[in-house]
Amino acid sequence: MTIRDLAEVYELGHTQFKATRWPVLYRSWDEYEVTTRFNMDGGYCLVAENDDPEGPRIAGFILGSVVNKPGTAWSYGYIIWLCSHPQWRRSGIAGRLTDKLIEMMVETDGIRIVMADTDPFNRAARRFFRGRGFDEEFPHMYLCGNIENNPRYRDHLKEARRESGRNGH
Repeated sequence: MTIRDLAEVYELGHTQFKATRWPVLYRSWDEYEVTTRFNMDGGYCLVAENDDPEGPRIAGFILGSVVNKPGTAWSYGYIIWLCSHPQWRRSGIAGRLTDKLIEMMVETDGIRIVMADTDPFNRAARRFFRGRGFDEEFPHMYLCGNIENNPRYRDHLKEARRESGRNGH
């Protein structure tokens, strides 16, 4: 991935990671996610380009990272985002991106374990990763609360808004 790919990668992800379809993924997909990943782990941000001038230039992308845990000799690869353009789904792009990323992580950082997150209801992604040997699943639990409707925090929120208005923010 190069700096010129950032906007197109963001837009592709934005069209695919929708709140109505993937609420867990949607909560953290934004332009800062793409730019931060690129700035922090640019070597592990890859794109697949379409060579057909009639179609979109980016056919897919993968954003990854390597985590080195203190006190252990192991490094962990982490697939944070993986997306194929709908026009090229089931054409092998996601598989080639994943294979290339893992190959780079092994060669560069000697990783021995790779983790990938996905929405728990994304059966296609779970099937994809299982087919690549990701055979251990650990469920996540995300808890959410609307503080405007929560009596414990509602008054604090109102006070903070009043203070913000008084200070010109």
